[in-house]
Amino acid sequence: MTADILLSRLAEASRGLLYRSETDVEYTAFVWPEMTGTPTDEAIRLREGHASSDPAEVQTVCFFFRHVEAEELQRYDTLVALLDATLADATVIRIGRIRKSCYIIGTVRDGCGWAGLKTEAVET
Repeated sequence: MTADILLSRLAEASRGLLYRSETDVEYTAFVWPEMTGTPTDEAIRLREGHASSDPAEVQTVCFFFRHVEAEELQRYDTLVALLDATLADATVIRIGRIRKSCYIIGTVRDGCGWAGLKTEAVET
């Protein structure tokens, strides 16, 4: 699968879904074909311009989506199935203190870098 097709499929699967925290934020699909190896918080910090002092935490995809509302459950199941089918070792890396950048990220199975979805959480 090409990077453009993967980007399109991730964007379509997440369209209209919101990550709910103290603010509700849409997901943004991304493909980073230049990235290699396993995604790390250090590499994301460098690529996305986060401060090295910003705390990071790693979560499973299932834990990250644990508060999905019942009426959205089928759409999230479809999204998780797409992530599982296209990304190896998908995980969630959250970077920040109160406003956290959340990356649902994995290595693209056909070898074209890293891909996933980005959103934000506000937690005070």
